[in-house]
This record gives sequence, structure tokens and C-alpha cells, in this order.
Amino acid sequence: MKSEIRVLHAFNLYGNPSEIWGFRLLESLEASGVHQGVITAQFWPGHFPERPWEVYRLPLLSGYHPQAYLRRQLSYLLTPVLLRPRLSSGQWHLLHAHFGTAGRRFAPLAGRLGIPLVVSFYGTDYQAVPQRRPVWRRRYEALFQQAYCVLAEGPHGAGLLREMGCPDAKIQMQRLGVMPGPEPVLSRQKPAGSLRLVQVASFVEKKGQEDSIRAFAKALPACPGATLTLAGDGSAIRKRTKHSPL
Repeated sequence: MKSEIRVLHAFNLYGNPSEIWGFRLLESLEASGVHQGVITAQFWPGHFPERPWEVYRLPLLSGYHPQAYLRRQLSYLLTPVLLRPRLSSGQWHLLHAHFGTAGRRFAPLAGRLGIPLVVSFYGTDYQAVPQRRPVWRRRYEALFQQAYCVLAEGPHGAGLLREMGCPDAKIQMQRLGVMPGPEPVLSRQKPAGSLRLVQVASFVEKKGQEDSIRAFAKALPACPGATLTLAGDGSAIRKRTKHSPL
């Protein structure tokens, strides 16, 4: 009989509406027969559907408050320590930390449980975090030594990990993607003289909504029947564009 693989996923924040991909990733693994649990320092309820995964969190600290800096720092510090007694050493086979910062924070927990640590880097953790706070460069160096494997989404991310001192033997590339469901394919007829454009992304600068708007404005005289719809979540770009004309 084939033994069941049991993976504990670690998140700084679980339930972030802009990280639905994390939920979809776990959902795909569930379909493959992997037993999963989630340990999180901050919990943002109501955005992801209920699943039969074990979720470990500290109720008094896990409510998400974007402006509560001290509360977030306490949750990052205390969660791996205070939740340790609730986790059995033989209960999990692997700890998979999502984002380099979560890997650093939950690495001691993997050590205490005596299980391998896998860390996935996604974006802001590559460069923005160590640039804002140089202390994270040293933290990453220690993380790379402990981690069994470090995952990047592609060659560029792998190169950034290498530049930060991650050994080549530990770097693996894994595309961020899940199997699509059996969604129906609808045949549509595009009306002549019309063009409907949609950009779906969180409203942060790197997603390029401002560039999309500028490009659309330049193209609009040649296609007056065009429309542009921006869909996403976040307040940063809305605050900038409210006071700064494009």
C-alpha cells in the first residue's frame, strides 16, 4: 500500500485575496492525493473556500490588520514557537514555506520537527525585501544552508537566488501553474470596429496598470470602439492616480 505524503504549508499571511494562486496550488496537490496542512502567522478569513485542510494559527494574533505593524511582528515571531506543541514530529513529512520571508521565519519549526524544508520564492522576496532591509541578506544565507530545496519560477529567479548565495544544487525551477478545470469553451463573434481589453492584476506599481492606461489612450484614436477594463485588488495605485494625472 502506497504511503500518504503529508505536507505542511507555511504562509506569513494565508487568505490574502491577491494570492488565490496559493490556494489553487494546494487544491491541485489535494487532487493528487497529498494530505496537507497550513500554518500561518496571519489569517485573512472569508476569501478562500473552506477546504478540509488543517489550519494552525493563533486566534488572538491571526486577524489581519494592514496597519497593525506591532501585531504583525508579534504574530511572525510567536506563531512558529507557540504552535509547535500542536504539531507532532511524525505528523508531517515536509514543510513547504511560501515566500522567502516565510521560509526564514518557519525554518526553526522545520528543524524542531525534524523534517525537510522547501522554500518557494515568488517576487518581492527576491529583491525588494533585501533592498529595503539589508539584514535579510544574512537571513537568506542562513536559510539557504538549512533548506533542502529552494524553488524559483524560472531562470531569472534562479539567477537571483544564485546571486544571493544559494547553492546551485539546491535551486530547482518550478512553474507556478495548476491544471485548469473543465471550463466550457465559448465561441464568440467579435463585432466589427470594437475591441474589449481586460487586465486582471492586483493594483500595485509593478503590474503596470498605468502603462496600460497610457498605451490605451494612445491607441484609442485609431480604434474609438475600444474599451479597457482593469480588475484587481489594492489601494496603492489608486492613491497615486487620484492625486497625479496620467
